[in-house]
Amino acid sequence: MKCFVCNNEFDGNICPRCRFPKVFIPGDYETGLKKIQPEIDAYRDEFLNGIEVGIVTYFWKDENGTVVLDREERLPFGKGKDLCGNTLWLEQLFARIPDEELLKIRVYIKTGDKECEKTVCLANLFEAELQQIGIYTDEEFRFKLLLKNDTGTPTSSDFISIFN
Repeated sequence: MKCFVCNNEFDGNICPRCRFPKVFIPGDYETGLKKIQPEIDAYRDEFLNGIEVGIVTYFWKDENGTVVLDREERLPFGKGKDLCGNTLWLEQLFARIPDEELLKIRVYIKTGDKECEKTVCLANLFEAELQQIGIYTDEEFRFKLLLKNDTGTPTSSDFISIFN
């Protein structure tokens, strides 16, 4: 069955992704669907508002002549409804790491009461300019990170599922 809320294909009585119950519509399908559509929409809004994706950034400091980690900070791209089907860019600009061909970026993902982190690999840009990180999320709840500057060719990661 395909979930009315998140379009996940599943067997059983409850969608394992969003927890919406399996619904049988007796009689005329279109009429029945119109009757339950407000409940589906309300559940979808609540489900999407429980999704947040962002990156973990690092701040460094000098401690007695040695550079050490000062703190980590989370920068959210947005919540589910804003993410789905959109490209979003962080306002924060980042310095280029010139010696790295591949950047490893820590991404945090909150889905309801669950939270996980994934490391996403992204090709670095070669121009000595500030960079901006973005995200594109499709309707299948997959995302890819994007990297751009003012003059180079943007790069992107492979698609990664928010839920796996």
